[in-house]
Amino acid sequence: MSKVVPCLWFNDDAEEAVELYTSAFKKSKVKKIARYGPSAAKCSGRAEGSVMTIAFQIEGQDFIALNGGPLFSFTPAISFIVSAKTQKAVDRLWAKLSADPAAEQCGWLKDRFGVSWQITPDFVAKALSGKDADKAERVTAALLTMKKLDVAALKAAARGKKGKRDKTQDERDEGSCSEGPCDQRACAEEGPGGGEAEAEDRPCAASSVGAGAAVGAGA
Repeated sequence: MSKVVPCLWFNDDAEEAVELYTSAFKKSKVKKIARYGPSAAKCSGRAEGSVMTIAFQIEGQDFIALNGGPLFSFTPAISFIVSAKTQKAVDRLWAKLSADPAAEQCGWLKDRFGVSWQITPDFVAKALSGKDADKAERVTAALLTMKKLDVAALKAAARGKKGKRDKTQDERDEGSCSEGPCDQRACAEEGPGGGEAEAEDRPCAASSVGAGAAVGAGA
């Protein structure tokens, strides 16, 4: 098992969540299931013999899903970055995981359990963290107009060209950074004090820089 293992707290649908996640990623598996014994059941109020935790793995990363009851819920403050090699990989994961259209912005999505994911083409991290500041700015500007990320349009922006957007993508992405989905994550050009926002105040842009450390989605 990995030294650092995210533990995801669900109400009573950990099994459904694990089924979704292991079906969404090609390299995934369920490793172990633990059930509530008498002591844990008495303490938690959960039914004895019901599923307590599920240890599973996605693309080499270990996770634990816990049926803990309705005490806590997920927020976008924590999300999982997934590096995708192709538009096909982006599209497949997006279709499989996204369940809240209102939460779709700048490559972010929320699944039906409330867990947030960032589906990011793997070249984006290189473009944003490279030495060419103009390229990084062009890619960032293009990214901030999108919901699901458009690989061809982002690569065109990296080259300094407008590029042809996918028609379906254009229909999904509405408005600009200050008018559309990114505005919900404080990605407008001006920060709370009226000045230019810092990177940490613009998570949908800044977080993409860390995509190099993402879970690999493959082609």
